[in-house]
Amino acid sequence: MNFSRKETPRARSFAGLATTRPGGTGPVSVRALIDTGSDMCALDAGLAATLRLSLIGVQFLSGGFAGGSAALTAVPEYSAALAFSHGVVLDITAIEVPLPGGLQLLIGRDLLAKTHFAYDGLGNSFTLTV
Repeated sequence: MNFSRKETPRARSFAGLATTRPGGTGPVSVRALIDTGSDMCALDAGLAATLRLSLIGVQFLSGGFAGGSAALTAVPEYSAALAFSHGVVLDITAIEVPLPGGLQLLIGRDLLAKTHFAYDGLGNSFTLTV
């Protein structure tokens, strides 16, 4: 499948998250931001419970997500499906941490590795092709 969407590079509600667990919720629109500096996708605190996502493990983080602490912090990791508006669905794993500014999802390089992501700085746009 091919999905291409040109957007200005700011947080937009262009994606939905859905549970992969039977009896969970259907797709829910979320405010997402592509973060090329993040190794992995991240959900805002509380979103996994709202979507009834399946806990699959724990990740140990230090630095930025851990509030700048040098100590390791354990954060939960969940399985989810990321659904785009054109019907394309990608399975993801995401950690759950508090996100700033009303963001609900950071799309990290783990998901971007499954796509073609092109950023046009002069045109102030990006294309994400799945």
